[in-house]
Amino acid sequence: MTCNIETVLDWRSEEKVINEVADYSSHIFDNDFRIHLSNNIDYCYSDNLDYLPDESYFLEFMDSFRKYYTSIKAFHGCRPLSLKPYYAHGILGQDKKKIESMFYEIFSEFDTAELKDCIENYNSGSLDEEGKIFFVCNDKELIEDSGHYLIQGSEHLQGLATSLSRKTGLWCDYKLRLRAVGIPTILEVDIPTGIIPEIQIIDFCRLILSKWCNNILGAENHYSDMCLTLTNKLSPEYIKKHYHPKRIIDPHNSHVPYISKHTHCDMCG
Repeated sequence: MTCNIETVLDWRSEEKVINEVADYSSHIFDNDFRIHLSNNIDYCYSDNLDYLPDESYFLEFMDSFRKYYTSIKAFHGCRPLSLKPYYAHGILGQDKKKIESMFYEIFSEFDTAELKDCIENYNSGSLDEEGKIFFVCNDKELIEDSGHYLIQGSEHLQGLATSLSRKTGLWCDYKLRLRAVGIPTILEVDIPTGIIPEIQIIDFCRLILSKWCNNILGAENHYSDMCLTLTNKLSPEYIKKHYHPKRIIDPHNSHVPYISKHTHCDMCG
């Protein structure tokens, strides 16, 4: 098995990641395993390990995976006012109080009691994501599929704006006002495998191994989106770079491209 001091898993090169399985797990999946696979299995699914002779194969594979990859490349989409706090303090988990403070400021012409009622109504029906940070493993997903995070900011802030639209009863989508705040930003990070929750490492390993085995079988593999979730904070040392996409597909406007006027910020080189 070949082990590098620093090896980053970059899911944007999915085929390369799948091919690398042979680099660190040939001692597990030897010729006998390949014969077992070819004689007994038609297709390998990521949510079912029945194609393996027994569970120990997967446990050994996951151990080798951790030793081989030091980190996983991921991307965080946001619409901050400034990038300086990210490079000084890292990427912090969701802070409801801070987001709600922004909500009061952006919609300051409304009565405070009315805005507070919107906050309470939204919080009573939304998932508790306090402290969580969401990442995708391919930045194209943020530009082509989930552009609303770049265009309008955090989901919590968007939810509060929607709550205000419903409360006023006006034909006005207040999420659109969020497009005037901040700058669309994608942060590229390398997250150490040691701080990624166990269940997410398991899911990643299940997916990669099933695809590698399907390649052996000559079965068709389709691209799979992958995401990661951390809690509380990702230190600034893991931020590799950032950029501001100009053209973003807008899922809240019939997938018409949104063209950003801002492609440079206070931290751009």
